[in-house]
Amino acid sequence: MKTCLVCNKQLESNSRKYCDNCRLVKMREAELENTRSRMIRNREFIKKYKQDRGCDICGYHVCSKALDFHHIAGTIKTDTVSNLCKHLKSLEKIKEEISKCRLLQLP
Repeated sequence: MKTCLVCNKQLESNSRKYCDNCRLVKMREAELENTRSRMIRNREFIKKYKQDRGCDICGYHVCSKALDFHHIAGTIKTDTVSNLCKHLKSLEKIKEEISKCRLLQLP
């Protein structure tokens, strides 16, 4: 009989590696890690995008925190770029929203 790799509890099935409780914990850990990596990916994308592109008016690109996305008049704003990043949306949705914006240096 096999035992759980985490808690050493006897398993009912030989095809499993973890008991039900440990399997749920492992799934939550994997989900949390996926969330973290997506959040980091989104932040890094925005930072690099801002530094590479710079301000549409003056070209400033030294500090990404000094640059902000401003929606162009006449475009349909789905949400702010920062909210899309916070809510872990896909890069495609973020890029779509960025295409409706100008990048400007904060005053």
